[in-house]
Amino acid sequence: MKVSETSTDYEKLAQKIYEEILALQGVENIDVRHNVKIKGKSGVEHQIDVFWEYKYAGIVHRVLIECKHYGHAVSLLHVRNLHGLTTDVSDQFRPSFPGGATP
Repeated sequence: MKVSETSTDYEKLAQKIYEEILALQGVENIDVRHNVKIKGKSGVEHQIDVFWEYKYAGIVHRVLIECKHYGHAVSLLHVRNLHGLTTDVSDQFRPSFPGGATP
């Protein structure tokens, strides 16, 4: 089953999924945006596929979502790029990875 036709469609699907999760859980101050630019400590501006910001229990949470729409495993190059991105924006975001992986 093909979920989406293009990488952009896949990114927008991820955005929609997070919007729906937030609506169900009743989280405050929902902000889910596609194709966001965030400047890192280095001064480099990074493109983020989906940016998710919400407030829960009085704490603001910011989540960066990088979508990869491939028919194969993500390459080491992409993992290293994500690690570089999370390191560069670590003053603004706390990195976490699904499945227990760490940077």
